[in-house]
Amino acid sequence: MNMKDIVKEYFENWTVGRFSKMRLNESSTFLIVYMWVMYMFNVMDVLDTQINRREALMGLVMLTSGTLVYFSMIQHPLQHEKIFYLCPMNHEERKKYIWNTYFFRCAAHIILFTVGTVIMMPFSSFKPLMYPVILLNNVVISMIVPINNKTEKGYCYILFLVLTTVLSNMAAIEVLADSKNSDMWMQIILICVLIFITLPLMIGFSKHIRRKLNEAVDYETNGVRQ
Repeated sequence: MNMKDIVKEYFENWTVGRFSKMRLNESSTFLIVYMWVMYMFNVMDVLDTQINRREALMGLVMLTSGTLVYFSMIQHPLQHEKIFYLCPMNHEERKKYIWNTYFFRCAAHIILFTVGTVIMMPFSSFKPLMYPVILLNNVVISMIVPINNKTEKGYCYILFLVLTTVLSNMAAIEVLADSKNSDMWMQIILICVLIFITLPLMIGFSKHIRRKLNEAVDYETNGVRQ
């Protein structure tokens, strides 16, 4: 299977039938829904000033792109349908296909987030330090893989990654919406959060991504090969 098959499979999974079968009882899904509902209320609460209107528009754009990414995470799990594992592929071919599928999914999510950020730019003030913060937060979110067992260490990583990235993006939007104040201290704080909290958490979570991918490769043996 080549990249053409990966792209075709990705878009074929965006169907009404698959949406109706989403496992909404998963704890990671509830966490995602909760964070984005909170995000929406934060940017849409008061619209009586120009700053709040701009913030609401910016937040709505980011909310839309983020929601598409989170639905994509649910619609495109790492573990394929059982019929996939009956395909005549050896271990290395299957590993290459699943890893390439993951990387394509990450790239698709980053593109969705980037489009949202570009659309948001005309509504924001010129504070160039905030765009790399938002972009890198979105890259981190795009690379997350669901872990639904609360007893796993990786679940704590997801909890704090979602909290830090979403809250950081919310604060960055507030800074970008205010054209009168530079908010330099807030910008410095958000950069520090990214460097000293978000990125180290993502580095720690990377071993769980590798483990999940290996489990998807060795579905029959429950990820014995590592």
